[in-house]
Amino acid sequence: KNLNQFGKRILSNPKKTILIAGGAKIADKIGILKQFVSSGIKLIFIGGKMVNSFLLAESLKDKIGSLKLQDIPVSLMEKSEEKNQALLDEIKLASEIIALSKKSNVIIMFPEDYKVVKEYKDTEFSIKASPDFSKELQLDLGPRTISGFSKNLLDGVENIFWNGPLGAYDHPACASYAEGSMELAKLLFALTLENERVSVVIGGGDSAAILNKFN
Repeated sequence: KNLNQFGKRILSNPKKTILIAGGAKIADKIGILKQFVSSGIKLIFIGGKMVNSFLLAESLKDKIGSLKLQDIPVSLMEKSEEKNQALLDEIKLASEIIALSKKSNVIIMFPEDYKVVKEYKDTEFSIKASPDFSKELQLDLGPRTISGFSKNLLDGVENIFWNGPLGAYDHPACASYAEGSMELAKLLFALTLENERVSVVIGGGDSAAILNKFN
């Protein structure tokens, strides 16, 4: 019932609606992404591991039709050929969403900066405007992105759907990679208390796990 009401709110005022999409795989959220794009919402913010595929779709856009395994940057290469093929598929899906968004006049927003490491196990990180996938990984949003949530992402918005963590929130050795997700959760909670017109829906098990960190 609540989701049905939320859907009606989106359709009645799509430009007051945003989708915040994170997590690992676009394939798991392709239905949600396409549905929100076709509704003509204001914007989609992409975070988490998923943003890697979108960044690569942008940088490899001239090759999208003929992507090969050797096009995968070294830092994202897996030992399993199956996983590498899955990443190529993810990049193609990202390209598809970008193209659909342009047609529907929906903004795709990427983080302004990232917490960047050489290896996943690293607990010390650098802040960069964009990760160099030939030698590093991004594990969370950077401080500029986080501090800009209110102004750049949430200003004037009334309907917010959040699905998937925005960083490596469950990293075994560094709690800092949960910062982006935790700070967003705090902001959304405060926003719903301050403004009765704001409706927030948080979906997905991983997103729920982030909220459980507050307990």
